[in-house]
Amino acid sequence: MLAAIWEREDPRDAFVSNRHAALDELPPGAVVGIAVQPAPRRS
Repeated sequence: MLAAIWEREDPRDAFVSNRHAALDELPPGAVVGIAVQPAPRRS
């Protein structure tokens, strides 16, 4: 597995792949998933 962090506005952005070193290497039509950390609960 390869994890890469690139220069972004939000440093928590990351690309993780066990086959490709960068987004540029993904084949056409590749599916990319995202995960979003939920906002803290308000009391």
